[in-house]
Amino acid sequence: SPNMATSRYFCKPEYPNDFTLLLKLDRQLLTNSKVLVSNGSVFKHIIEDLGIKCHEMDDFEDEAVELFVEFMYSGTVDGLNTSVFRDIYKMANVFDVPWIITACIQY
Repeated sequence: SPNMATSRYFCKPEYPNDFTLLLKLDRQLLTNSKVLVSNGSVFKHIIEDLGIKCHEMDDFEDEAVELFVEFMYSGTVDGLNTSVFRDIYKMANVFDVPWIITACIQY
């Protein structure tokens, strides 16, 4: 069973956590499916079409995944930096998040 001490929550009352991103080292990132779906068509397919409740993100560094999700919640790319840039750009393409792709190109 998941170790809750290694879970990260995006706590906003209007966004209940109902979708889990599985990170490296058995860590979890608990998120809101509506936030993910509204940002990327691939998340829409995974969540709405396939009905999946979690997705493995172990191809990416944990710090980058956390920042990527923060970007989707905030609608800005504040905090984008060279150490995570490659992973952020790759995730934006993999999950088809056009506005983050554009922000990365302009970075």
